[in-house]
Amino acid sequence: MKKRNEKRQAFMAHFSRKISPSVVKYAETSVLPRSSYIFIHRNKLRMQYAYCTACNVEYATNGEFREKSWTDCWKCKAKGYVRASGRSRSKLRHSAYFVYYEKSLHDPQTITATGYWAERDYRQSFKDVSLTLEACHRYIFRLGEKARMFSLAQGDWYENASVRSLFGGMYYEQGYTMVNRYLCKESIQQAVQGTPYQYSMWEHFYYQDMVKFFASFSLYPCMEYLTKLGMRYFVEAKLYGCQPTYGAINWKGTSVHSVLRINKQQLKEIDQFKKQEKLHPLTLRLQQIVSKEGRYVPLSELQSIAKKYDSLFNNLKKILKYTTLFKALNYVEKQREVLKRKRNMAGSSDEVLTFWKDYVADCLKLDMDPKDEQILFPRDIHEAHQKTLEKVKYQADAALNAKIAERLPALCKKYEFQLNNLFIRPFADTVELVREGNALKHCVGGYSKSYADGSSILMAIRESDKPDTPFYTLEIRAGKIVQCRGFKNQIMTPAVEAFVERFKQEKMNKKQIQEAVAV
Repeated sequence: MKKRNEKRQAFMAHFSRKISPSVVKYAETSVLPRSSYIFIHRNKLRMQYAYCTACNVEYATNGEFREKSWTDCWKCKAKGYVRASGRSRSKLRHSAYFVYYEKSLHDPQTITATGYWAERDYRQSFKDVSLTLEACHRYIFRLGEKARMFSLAQGDWYENASVRSLFGGMYYEQGYTMVNRYLCKESIQQAVQGTPYQYSMWEHFYYQDMVKFFASFSLYPCMEYLTKLGMRYFVEAKLYGCQPTYGAINWKGTSVHSVLRINKQQLKEIDQFKKQEKLHPLTLRLQQIVSKEGRYVPLSELQSIAKKYDSLFNNLKKILKYTTLFKALNYVEKQREVLKRKRNMAGSSDEVLTFWKDYVADCLKLDMDPKDEQILFPRDIHEAHQKTLEKVKYQADAALNAKIAERLPALCKKYEFQLNNLFIRPFADTVELVREGNALKHCVGGYSKSYADGSSILMAIRESDKPDTPFYTLEIRAGKIVQCRGFKNQIMTPAVEAFVERFKQEKMNKKQIQEAVAV
């Protein structure tokens, strides 16, 4: 508790305890500018009186004020909305959330932001209603450090795990309420002056309350380089997370070349290329890849590849761990032709890369080295994938079968039972479970893992004259029968139900009966 209080005090040292006049002025003029009213009423002599909520003065009028119109107060000249004082005010409350930036009081190189709740509430009375401001969220941003955020809850300030924007909605009083949200742009201009954030290019990313931008810039000042180089795409992708960066940017880089992972000549080539065509963000990553491979490829060619493989790069990059870019691309084109000759195959690059990615994943599970070109480039990727898939499944089934085999003797001893022309026994392995599901058209095959792990017990009910023909399947969980199904999930027939009831008495309740006798 002491440590938490010390952290909170150190954090709050960056902020003034009083709300500055500039914050109040912004709230009045920009956040709630249309929240002032002129309430009118008539006395017994039918003379009209007006009460202005801006100056809190009541005065007689000449009867010119008309309800539901905007007019200037005769006393303070403030504009107010004319409203009859006798009308219901049960919903007459103006509220909004706004964020205001300021310099830190503790460190001139640190900037702060405060989220305020602004309100004018006329529900109880329209007289002497003042603007109320409450600081409910505070942020500090210092270059090279993770941004921090504290929020007010139940009268105390608590630190958040991460910085987040409250512009998506506000939790206030009775629930989650969407309110008008504002950001004072002028406050940012003043706050960043003389700090590292002055040259952050924040003006190009004016979005929501900007806390995410300054939090990101605090850790990744290279955002300035990228914006000035015309590579704003990468900054937006980093900020909003809605687009891929392809791993092209070294966000911890301290120079243009280290950030882009390219040399001076390559940067010049990019600058020249951008004069003719907009650079695809994946083109930069491909340039890095071929450069690392010791190969030069013109940007125009890499740009064509980038446009074609944009949405496929996630799968392609998994292959590039084991081979070069052009070997991979050539193989994809060859395999497209192989797949086109197969029935129900489109032969698309996406199809090839999906099979290839899954095939490589299977190889790793089977201890097959994808760096071996004989393994990495099979003649038919679809056929090779089917084979590795079977091997992986066999491995998995073998592990499950080993567990089932370990449980089987005890299950047989405890649960095997026969009555008249029916008998029941536990399943021997996963193969039998799959066959059961296929024959009876239900999903028992998917219960293999739970059966092997012991969280369920799966039993086969058979007719004595047809011991190998699936008839009914019974499941036991936590010592209770949870289901018993036949063909296409058919419920138990009266004969089967009678058999299961006797089975419960003889095998499942036997221990309980013995315990009762012992007592």
